[in-house]
Amino acid sequence: MKQRYVGFGTTSSKERRNADLFYADLIGKPVPARRPLHPSEDSEGEGILSDFLQNLGPLGNVSFPKRGEFAARPPWAPAGSTFMKTIAGNAAPANWQQREDAIAKQLIDGNFPDFLVKRWEPVSVKDDSGLSGRVWVMPDYLVIGNDADYVYIPMSAPTAQRVADGLKCILPTAKLCHDIYRSASTRLPRLDRDYYLEGAQRPQRKSALKNAAQTSSAAYEEHSEAIKKQMRDLGLAPGTFVAGHKKDVIIATGYPPNRVAFQGFYNAKGIPAEPCQERGHLAADPKCTRPGTPTFAHERIFADYAQGVRLVKATMTVEGEPADMKVADVLKHDRYHKLLSPTKIDPARVPNVPTNG
Repeated sequence: MKQRYVGFGTTSSKERRNADLFYADLIGKPVPARRPLHPSEDSEGEGILSDFLQNLGPLGNVSFPKRGEFAARPPWAPAGSTFMKTIAGNAAPANWQQREDAIAKQLIDGNFPDFLVKRWEPVSVKDDSGLSGRVWVMPDYLVIGNDADYVYIPMSAPTAQRVADGLKCILPTAKLCHDIYRSASTRLPRLDRDYYLEGAQRPQRKSALKNAAQTSSAAYEEHSEAIKKQMRDLGLAPGTFVAGHKKDVIIATGYPPNRVAFQGFYNAKGIPAEPCQERGHLAADPKCTRPGTPTFAHERIFADYAQGVRLVKATMTVEGEPADMKVADVLKHDRYHKLLSPTKIDPARVPNVPTNG
């Protein structure tokens, strides 16, 4: 039996086996029983090749160039669509933590596109006294995959904190989320879904996936594809500084240990669903004069299609300070915290998440 490898001509199975044995002996690793096909001939795309390379383990002293402050994306990392097959399902996951752990591992290992880390986007912040500062943020929400095949990936608050720790970043505050929205080069209106309708209300659904739960991986992927189409229709390249299309998982003061804090998911009028259109808030504040206020609408482990995580650089500038300050130090400073939050946030993290991730 012969297999054709793009760019390498035609080789026999014996030749490929001998090559495997030589390579395995070279790096001191056992050779797998079967050589995977080239990804161009594999229905699973990068999946089998990814497994093969990961089974080989560390490749001696081989290292890959960094992407600024981040490690290079591992060449064996699965594409976004390939990863989603590993957590696929139309229902809420039977094991929430297993899905969260799988997401965290991909991101902490660097499986996100280069376009997400080419540059930090500057965001100006001010307090009521006129004091100013500057924060740097990622241009978009975290995605898993490569530049050509990626998926916007929701995650719970503890997972978001683990990822932020692993990548040496900070999660945003509610005020900072609103400042990011106002600073973005393009403000994307949210794409609402009615996956939450259940029982007798299910026939009323207008969502693309009639039988998917709002917390399902299927809903994650469908919403991601809709956002990508929205950006293509607007002529926006991946990595454009955009905001509004997800609700941020954030840090906040008075964070209940069993809840998740949100801000964002803006409509076309610039009103965020969190907090302004969460149950009970709209009647009290119909024009949303306090969009920088967090809500704690769901339990701690909750994650649905609408959630997103945008990372913040761990240091920032503050007017009058000669050197950069840690965002965490600004958030506990008697005066400077107002640049990012009306009240101090100390520690600057989701509570009850071990600092070692």
